[in-house]
Amino acid sequence: MTNKTLFISYSHDNDAHRERVLGLSQRLRSDGFFTQLDRYVPGTPEEGWPRWMLNRLDEAAFVLVICTETYYRRFRGHGQTQDGHPRHERTRGKGTDWEGAIITQDLYDHGSRATRFVPVLFDASHARFIPEPLRPRSRYLLDSDTGYGKLLDFLDGVAGVEPGPVAERPPGKRRRTSPLVLDNTQSPPSPRSPQSPSSTFDPHIASTRLPSSTGELFGRQKELARLDRALRDPAIHVIQLIAWGGVGKTALVVHWMARLAARDWCWQAPDGPPDDSPGHPPDHSRTPRTNNHPSPSPTKQNDVPRRARRYFDWSFYSQGARDRGSPSADAFIAAALEFFGDPDPQRGSPHDRGARLAELVAREPAILILDGVEPLQYGSGPLQGRIEDPALLALVESLAQRPGAGRLCVITSRRRLTDLAAFEKHTVIAHGLEHLHPRAGAALLHHAGATRRGAATIHPDDGELKHASREVRGHALTLHLLGSYLGRAHGGDISRRDRVPFQDANSDQGGHAFRVIAAYENWLQEDPSLPGNGYLLPEKGLFLAILGQLLLRTGILFLKTSLLFNKASLVVLEDGERIGKERWFLPMAKRIRDIAIALRTAGSWIGGLDARLHGIERPRQGAPRRPGPAGSGEPRPITPEQRRDMTNRQRMLAILRLLGLFDRPAHKDLLATLCREPPIRGLTDPLVGLAEEDWNGAVHSLQDLDLVSQQGGALDAHPLVRAYFAERLQRQTNDIANLLRLADAQVKADPAPPKAAKKVDREYPPSPWVSGHRRLYEHLTTTTPERPDTLVGLAPLYQAIVHGCHAGLHREALHDVYMDRILRGTGPDGFYSRTELGAMGADLGAGACFFEHPWRQPAARLAARDRAWLLGEAAFYLRALGRLQEAMEPLQAALRMTVEQEDWVNAATGAGNIGQLAVILGDLEQAVADGERSVQFAERSEDWLLIRDGKVTHADALHQAGKTEEARRLFMDAERLQAEQQPQYSWLYSVRGFLYCELLLAEAERAAWQCVGEWTGAASPVGAETGTPPLEDTQQGRLSPRSPTGQQRDALTVDCHQVTERAAQAMEFALPRNRTLDIALNRLTLGRAALYRVLLAAVAPVAGHGGAGGAPAEGTAFQAALSPREYADIESHLDTAVDGLRAAGRMEFLPGGLVTRAAFRAVSGDNTGARVDLAEALDIAERGPMPLLKVDILLARVRLFPSDPERAALEAEARRLVKRHGYDRRAKE
Repeated sequence: MTNKTLFISYSHDNDAHRERVLGLSQRLRSDGFFTQLDRYVPGTPEEGWPRWMLNRLDEAAFVLVICTETYYRRFRGHGQTQDGHPRHERTRGKGTDWEGAIITQDLYDHGSRATRFVPVLFDASHARFIPEPLRPRSRYLLDSDTGYGKLLDFLDGVAGVEPGPVAERPPGKRRRTSPLVLDNTQSPPSPRSPQSPSSTFDPHIASTRLPSSTGELFGRQKELARLDRALRDPAIHVIQLIAWGGVGKTALVVHWMARLAARDWCWQAPDGPPDDSPGHPPDHSRTPRTNNHPSPSPTKQNDVPRRARRYFDWSFYSQGARDRGSPSADAFIAAALEFFGDPDPQRGSPHDRGARLAELVAREPAILILDGVEPLQYGSGPLQGRIEDPALLALVESLAQRPGAGRLCVITSRRRLTDLAAFEKHTVIAHGLEHLHPRAGAALLHHAGATRRGAATIHPDDGELKHASREVRGHALTLHLLGSYLGRAHGGDISRRDRVPFQDANSDQGGHAFRVIAAYENWLQEDPSLPGNGYLLPEKGLFLAILGQLLLRTGILFLKTSLLFNKASLVVLEDGERIGKERWFLPMAKRIRDIAIALRTAGSWIGGLDARLHGIERPRQGAPRRPGPAGSGEPRPITPEQRRDMTNRQRMLAILRLLGLFDRPAHKDLLATLCREPPIRGLTDPLVGLAEEDWNGAVHSLQDLDLVSQQGGALDAHPLVRAYFAERLQRQTNDIANLLRLADAQVKADPAPPKAAKKVDREYPPSPWVSGHRRLYEHLTTTTPERPDTLVGLAPLYQAIVHGCHAGLHREALHDVYMDRILRGTGPDGFYSRTELGAMGADLGAGACFFEHPWRQPAARLAARDRAWLLGEAAFYLRALGRLQEAMEPLQAALRMTVEQEDWVNAATGAGNIGQLAVILGDLEQAVADGERSVQFAERSEDWLLIRDGKVTHADALHQAGKTEEARRLFMDAERLQAEQQPQYSWLYSVRGFLYCELLLAEAERAAWQCVGEWTGAASPVGAETGTPPLEDTQQGRLSPRSPTGQQRDALTVDCHQVTERAAQAMEFALPRNRTLDIALNRLTLGRAALYRVLLAAVAPVAGHGGAGGAPAEGTAFQAALSPREYADIESHLDTAVDGLRAAGRMEFLPGGLVTRAAFRAVSGDNTGARVDLAEALDIAERGPMPLLKVDILLARVRLFPSDPERAALEAEARRLVKRHGYDRRAKE
């Protein structure tokens, strides 16, 4: 069969789109079609592009029309700007214009017979961009293997179903091929080309969530090569790209991803030069030529290039360039687990889910890109750079240390991930992305639009372009914006860059970019009808701008002062006489009040509360000036074209300001909500009632400037652009509002306000910032289902909380949205998002919105009860997520609040929580003090449950501090109180019972550890060779200085039996109620008691039967002392305990369970398992930090492996921690 010729008509939207079209062409070639593509032509064809396109269209049996928004716009001839002038890239898009004209004429000539034009879509949402003449025809969506197979069937003329003979079974299924970029569905190989990539490779490629990248990539060839080398190097698991915002991290990974997709996700294209081969100029990165052609068919299996089996990416940058709460990785972890095949993405603690995802990623060759993780890192202080989210932390740490090859995780961030410092130079690369070299910066400037110096045309390597690049220190985003700004506003003249004041800009954190965005803002709001600089008269404009700011600032200062004077002047003595100073004090206050009222009037007149509220700061030094009529200050006449251009620029600026309301891409329905009637004064006036064509025109103009991008029905901008306009909205709209509110408060405080000030009780309209967020909050809360069941379904409600709090609707957002719809109540059956979805990170992020200063000061708008509740919730989530030190601050703030309110019930609970957390953090002095305070507050509340809990908290702190007898008495008091109030429960249960059992087993535990050497064949107990003081008698001589005597062993064995009885009874209480934590703690207690009982039995039946490392090689000594059932019971108790503690998410208990299981494994001969448990426990303790548990772990490691070469250092560190934290419970060990 003759190969059919196909011509692909498409637009060059961006690099990723071009590479995708190239990949489609290569796939079709591998399936037997002869495709024609402009990128196969080296340079410009001899006949010129118009004639070349016409010839290719004539030759083609079919023309595949790749429909996108850009293609549709250019097909319709909308490739010009609103004023009719060509864009700065004067010929861009002309090919699509010509092809569109030819296709339209062909359809007109042949009518319904012209079936060779085939609409093809990569995204279902692009259906609306099919050109009108092609809409009646069948279109083919290439988002699955099924869609690609249907296209092939049509091209082969075998569409439909071939009927079989009557009364006979039809023939087998027709051919199906692999998709171009597909979901998780696998398909059988294509029979058409058994040796093609389609037949040997079926990857699972997730739809990208990375921001779309436009234009070329400059100066990053070395970084692209570094990424390729890391992908090919099996020793590298993680690579970090570190740089401040706007340097080009995201653009780099997007281009790299597009290159990989173009070569079918192959590590390296066979028979081609390496990606870092010489020959490419260092200032301009482009895909190697060999990647533009299909890979040769392999002759041997070993010749097949290695490819990624799975690709997944996630962009955290949409969480904002500024702090808006506390971001979480919950949505990412859930989506990634589902993509990589986890059957239950919500199962387990955050740490477990992250570790499970790492295991899934490592199973087969995979690429994982995490873009912009800085919102989830600590920004300052001793924890700077560490990851806050435990799931994400577990993922990246597990990927760094998990063995395996063929997978790479690429992370971009503004801060180095200090959690991975230990893996650097081994499995992790931390690469600081440098600013662009002057040569590359000059090329980027020229490409973006700076193509002239004065009237002369310049080349990309022009010296002034290089000098401009040095001025902004090679900041990529600044150079890109500057080039497009000069191209549009100043005809591409690089010498006009002095219109942008770069002096004193902070280049590292986007300051240079902010200056260019400010220049754009000035240009967009320029009025050509005004003489001078286009805003106001040059001299008066600058003067009034400065005066307006002085009036605002001075007015606020005087009003605040006036309020203080008024309050002081109204102080009255008991006899009704005013204080003596009133004679000069009150007149001064009234005078200040009059001045303030005058200032308020002036400020309101200049600034206004109308649509030009932002106009106060329009004039800027260095703003472009245009000469008006000589000696005339009158407005100049403007042409209709100028007026249309001015109107379009006003719309462009309004759209940019709208994006300042978002910390993520703005979906079209939210933008439509903002632009509906009535207008939001000062924000949406140019956009209300706007026709879709005019809206699209403004958006396309912004896209041409690369200020915004569209993807998946959402409008977005670089985080620095959003941050700039958000800050402008807040600053420009709040100054006058603050002035007016202070003025009103001042007048209301005056007992006898003058007539001029009596009409101040009216409501002032809210600022555009507040009005915009209010409208978004109302839309999201009314259009979202009442109580969605999934984390994805809850996402709009989480977003509504952000907008609601910015609008000042804290109470409504807290009660109506967070408590009622997300948590589904706060009672025993509530907290749905936490208990059912495991969304602790998302809940913490939502709670952060209600704080003015996380985590110590909730919003003042909330009631005292709500503020106290939020503080307690924040502490709970922070503690559950392992952020223990942060959890202390809200606990202490809540305690202060409840004590001030004499709320003794919550004060007792708060003090108890602080005491428990202080034990975990190793501050035993505070733990003892707050435990005692908890009892005192509980006694004031007369609540016996609180009294019992307070005594237990106090007792546990005393136990850790080595005051065993005092602790024992408090435990007994608490148990006695419980027996009186609950006769059916004579013993403490739940966490309280577990802590008491720990004390009751303390002596047995210490003695059992002394006996470990007897069972493992280890050397003498710890301290015998190092000079550490041996164990001393502490309780009525029950323990000997070294190994316990037989009588002492018997006494301690009785303790183990008693604890077993207690734990068994507590288990009967916990099982019917399915309390995961209680069940796990009881299992741990049962396993410990059984283990210690065996270790305390007679001398091991096999002594000295040692293997390497001091443990028995066969592990039979311990097992011989037990029946198979007894051994299985202990193993089951400990394994179930560890699994249960993981599931419960209580990390403060898990290290203890791991240490006990490590001891069990060691005496059973499983040294490897013991070391794994100890390593995990130590990691948790250090991450906490949990210094007391770290001591326990270090001591266990020395006891189980006394031949460890680090033994001396481990003992020294344990001794240091014991002394530093007053951990006297272990002081004698």
